[in-house]
Amino acid sequence: QGYKIQVTKNTILIEAPTSQGRYYGAQTLRQLVRTSTKGTLPLLSITDYPSLEIRGVSDDVSRGQISTVEDFKEIIRELAYYKKNIYMPYIEDSFEFKTDPIIGRARGHITQKEMAMMQEEAKKNHIYLSPVFESLGHQDRLLSLPQNRQYAEVTAPDKAPWSFSPVNPKAFNFVTQLIDDMAEATPNPYFHIGGDESFDIGEGTSKELVDSIGIGKVHARYFNKVIDYLGKKHNRQVMLYGDMLLRHPEALEEMSRDCIIVDWHYYPQSEYTTLRVFKENGFKKVVACPAV
Repeated sequence: QGYKIQVTKNTILIEAPTSQGRYYGAQTLRQLVRTSTKGTLPLLSITDYPSLEIRGVSDDVSRGQISTVEDFKEIIRELAYYKKNIYMPYIEDSFEFKTDPIIGRARGHITQKEMAMMQEEAKKNHIYLSPVFESLGHQDRLLSLPQNRQYAEVTAPDKAPWSFSPVNPKAFNFVTQLIDDMAEATPNPYFHIGGDESFDIGEGTSKELVDSIGIGKVHARYFNKVIDYLGKKHNRQVMLYGDMLLRHPEALEEMSRDCIIVDWHYYPQSEYTTLRVFKENGFKKVVACPAV
């Protein structure tokens, strides 16, 4: 992904061993032109390469404000201009799943055709399109559909569902079918399974297991199953939010290290001390995720 630029009196030369490096060199040249004065460029030599493997933005599109395809394409191009390499639309139920096409339909969702167009634009601009699909909590709307209520942690009719059951085999089978749909629509090396704010685990189907081994270990064992499934079925490295692991530290002991922890927080901070917690517990890849 590195490149070199040389601006001499008569030539501008961009050199890189890959198309991605040459692309990034062209973005830097665009920035030089954009900030040039009196239509001239300074004579210079630049050697540049990224210091971070993962550089991207997560974009919450699950609150009823689905962008148009052209908007999504513009976002992708703008991120690429600044040499970002991953775009993660945050998706709860706002996608047209083949497994259950009714999901998200009543309030707007990204169709299969639209996702394919976004994927094509991302590929052209050297960006991985890697949606965040919530695979445990944050699925109140999806689980409120009558045919899907059976997969919830809390199935009592007088209570609102929130999380998938981490102990119901039928629920896991359903989740993996949804994962298959999303993975097939967005081929890339990563798959973000969400995993944050699953606050109702232990209040329904998993109560007996939580009482036996603890809520942290229930989370870890569920996440590990999803990580194993995505690795074997789709050859994906899983990304997941780390807040529930921090909330229940006993989960750290059992968690697979073959994943990328996305350490998100509600508000921007000057220092992310929790990054150190994950590094000290043997997680080799940790992403800082400041909120805006």
